[in-house]
Amino acid sequence: MNGNIKTDTIVWQQRFQKKKAFDLWYEENSYLLHSPASLLGDEMNSIHFDWEKAYQDGDLDDHFKVALVDVSYSVVSTASVAIRLFYQELHEYDPRWIVERFLCPATQNNDRMLKENGFAFLSLEGRMPLEAFDVICCSQQMIGDELNLIAMLLDSGIPVRSHERSEEDPIIIRGGASSFNPSVIMDVCDLFFMGEGEEILAELISLIQAGRNEGLKKEDILLKAVQKWDCLWAPCFYEQQFDEAGNLKGMAALRDDVPGTIRYNYVRDLDNCFALTKPVGNYCFPSSLTLGTDITRGCEGHCGFCVSGFTYAPFRVRSVDRVVKLAKAHILNTGTERVRLSSFSAMSYPYLNELERRIHEEVCSPDMSLSLRLDSVHENPELCNLIRRQGKRRIVFGVEGISQRLRQRTSKNCSEEQILDTVRMLCQSGYEKVKLMFISGLYGENDDDRQELIELTEKIMKICKEETPEGIDPPLVHYSWTPLKLYPFTPFQWFAARPTVDPLPEDVRNRLLEMGVILTDDQQEGEIYDLILTQLLLRGDSRFEDMLIEMATTGIRRYSHFDSNAKEFVDNWIKEHDLPGYEVWFGAKDKDTVLPWDFIDTGVSRDHLWKRYLSAASDEPKDFPRCLDKCQGCGACDKERHQNMETYRKALKLDRRIKLSNINPDAPEAEAEDRTLKYALLSYTVGEKYRSVIRSYWMDELRRTFDLAGIRFDRGKVKIYKPYLERADWADGLKMAVAAIREEISDEELLGRLNATSLHMTFTAVKWMDHFPVAKTASYRIPCPEGTDEAALAERIRTVMESDSWQIRIEYIRQCVQKLTTADVREQIHSLELKDHALLMTINVALPHYAIYQNLLDLPWEVAGRYHAVCTAIELE
Repeated sequence: MNGNIKTDTIVWQQRFQKKKAFDLWYEENSYLLHSPASLLGDEMNSIHFDWEKAYQDGDLDDHFKVALVDVSYSVVSTASVAIRLFYQELHEYDPRWIVERFLCPATQNNDRMLKENGFAFLSLEGRMPLEAFDVICCSQQMIGDELNLIAMLLDSGIPVRSHERSEEDPIIIRGGASSFNPSVIMDVCDLFFMGEGEEILAELISLIQAGRNEGLKKEDILLKAVQKWDCLWAPCFYEQQFDEAGNLKGMAALRDDVPGTIRYNYVRDLDNCFALTKPVGNYCFPSSLTLGTDITRGCEGHCGFCVSGFTYAPFRVRSVDRVVKLAKAHILNTGTERVRLSSFSAMSYPYLNELERRIHEEVCSPDMSLSLRLDSVHENPELCNLIRRQGKRRIVFGVEGISQRLRQRTSKNCSEEQILDTVRMLCQSGYEKVKLMFISGLYGENDDDRQELIELTEKIMKICKEETPEGIDPPLVHYSWTPLKLYPFTPFQWFAARPTVDPLPEDVRNRLLEMGVILTDDQQEGEIYDLILTQLLLRGDSRFEDMLIEMATTGIRRYSHFDSNAKEFVDNWIKEHDLPGYEVWFGAKDKDTVLPWDFIDTGVSRDHLWKRYLSAASDEPKDFPRCLDKCQGCGACDKERHQNMETYRKALKLDRRIKLSNINPDAPEAEAEDRTLKYALLSYTVGEKYRSVIRSYWMDELRRTFDLAGIRFDRGKVKIYKPYLERADWADGLKMAVAAIREEISDEELLGRLNATSLHMTFTAVKWMDHFPVAKTASYRIPCPEGTDEAALAERIRTVMESDSWQIRIEYIRQCVQKLTTADVREQIHSLELKDHALLMTINVALPHYAIYQNLLDLPWEVAGRYHAVCTAIELE
């Protein structure tokens, strides 16, 4: 930082004071925030640095400071896979680095409150501002979040444009799963990272640190970086050129010693690259759904519309041994009950049945929340049956096209025969719901295609009726439609974009409903705006950068989607700045058209993509084979990769013969031997600030604590007695948990070992039981607001308790949006009274106490949350 020591002292003291001020403000106002626990920042496996002590000791400048920022507005501090991975990798690469996370506000309400109080964009761990860091690494997961990246810089006081930032300002790097078209913000970031970064990012940051230590200028550091790695793009060395008519000519290098083409980087050997083993826990969503071990990279299906199959090529796999080892580390370090095996197409993993058997025998019962291709499920009935036995009642497939012709247009490799055979298999296995997802807006859809959908549905409904075992209901059939987006680097990039999607014709819709199909085919107004503007940014160029900066400057943000204000702003900007209209940006392209991303090479040849496009655009499109069936000749694989694919093809045939019928999905075989379990009913306490942490996190921490303490227990028999609905978690007082113990241990030793290894939970007492207790009711005491008319409240309570029903409004959060529902809760209320200026209630444990309080006192949700409940008793049965 520029300035003398006195100036620096003042600045740092102000930062430390703001950190303390935030902690006080959060304690008093967190009830006003949506998912406030996402801001706590001290989840399991998080790493904390004492900034103030280092400053006082005089060695703060010896620590290089790296900010990891998720630019999507989210309540999940670990939503970005890249940030989870690099958080651990960078800490381990150089333990002296300070690496901290930043989270965009979850909702407009959170955004407003944090800004009004001066707490916008503070790191989760140290509560330091962005400008205190040397490097800012931004992960973009969604198209359109370029706007949020700009807003983040504006809110933090960092100059938005790269050339306006000083040598003292942070270097800004952008990467992430949606970094397809960087030209729309090319003067905002200093570096763009294209592809997978496990083998490069840590070395890149080390190079930047060395350059800063040597006193090099930012431009010299960037030059060193792009000359060493051709997956890096530094826009300061390039310009986007246009002809006199305003047509894009391409991206031109301004000097001869930088790469002319930027190449997507991919990890060649997944077994020997860095892999995540200590994911940061999740205070706001069940960790079993967010932790994952990727077993493959890329997708061998290469559907014509899907960008992932073409930007992450070639298809690669991790060995079974490596995945099992990583799964064991996940279990130990997070306490999660099950491990999710993630990938773009897990069913294409050539050793999947073997892996499921090994995971079950050596680690835990596997979580079968897999990404499923219908053709792969059809080929693996063993796994399909295991998924059902695990308790999964619903299954979802992306069929994409409503007719065979449209499915071939997307190259889905999914025939009507496969669909019907798969539905038949699902019915026989006892599934309760089958969902097929279609893409709306596919090129050339007509009445013949819609008639084919009706005929296909008639066959599906007949199979459901005839093939479902006697004694159970046929599965529900659900159809949903997703709007088509045309992504770069795919065969569909040359098609004309559809800014809106036509609904199903009324006669077709009615016929499907008559047959009993559940339909999700309507588009909300906000979704239409978001489709238009994200499609515009997908196809735009550097002429949109000024527009995005001005949008952010005027206060427009993208929370869950672009809204009408954003659409109106863009309409006016295009008109006032004489930019081409939507019809130009959304129009069809030909092979000679220069596209804004043509300077980037993903490894798949342009000629192959054009050949795929010509087939998709023809009247008789054809399927292109999956990589595991036959090489497509896309150009992504070298000789070694071709040999690997041949190995995978052979392994796949052998793997599908492995039987899974002997797997008990409820418990690993290693724990199946007959033992007498003892159930420990544990009383525990946690700090008041953790009131809004969800129950599943505490279950994970409890399992993790048992693992680290070396106490044998049954992973599937762990329970936290705590209401689970959001805002129902706001209760202090009595907290209880139960765990099934598999060894003899004294009370003193059990509590001692648990407290020695637990992170946030302090265990105070244990009671042994001979059965697994189930919570029936919970009792609460909640103070009434000052000035409450207690006579009127007492009369209201009497009316409720004497009535047979009581319909109340229940408010909750889903996908960062506040929702409302109504419910009859009278039968779930066992007692309700007013005593000593407080409301006392005993209710079913799953009923949210805050909703009873809010409705009785007729309070807004935000006000009701101010009056903390105390849990006074839990009744077990």
